[in-house]
Amino acid sequence: MRLLLRLVFVLSLAGCLGPILPLPASPHLAHEYLCVRVACPAEATAIGGVVLGAKYAHLDQELVLMVSGAVVGALTGTFWTLNASKAWIAGSWLYIPLTLSTQVALIPMTDFSSVRSVLIFNLLSAIPNLLLNLVLSVRGLRISFSIAA
Repeated sequence: MRLLLRLVFVLSLAGCLGPILPLPASPHLAHEYLCVRVACPAEATAIGGVVLGAKYAHLDQELVLMVSGAVVGALTGTFWTLNASKAWIAGSWLYIPLTLSTQVALIPMTDFSSVRSVLIFNLLSAIPNLLLNLVLSVRGLRISFSIAA
């Protein structure tokens, strides 16, 4: 149990440190930055069976879904931090309508009595915010790079 708590602490710390790292100046380095942000939570999936132990070894799919949700949340937070710090927030009013419409569309198809279905619901509900933040970031980066060139 202590090992699991340490892993959660380390992953949480890594997630908190990501947004304060400076954004690289070139598009190639920005791609490397995002790869590092995704790699940290994904490592939990690779060592999940070892960390969870024998009693919870059957939760492989649920662990993958939880880590995927954490990755989507970390990337969304990173993109939002970038967008907010650079004032690239035009269109951010779409967060609430996108989330609500996605969840309303998913409710009839989700079995809320199973953990797996709830984790899938959580993951799919977070994807529109990630995509919106990604669009705002790409648009802002294109404008910034075109002004710098």
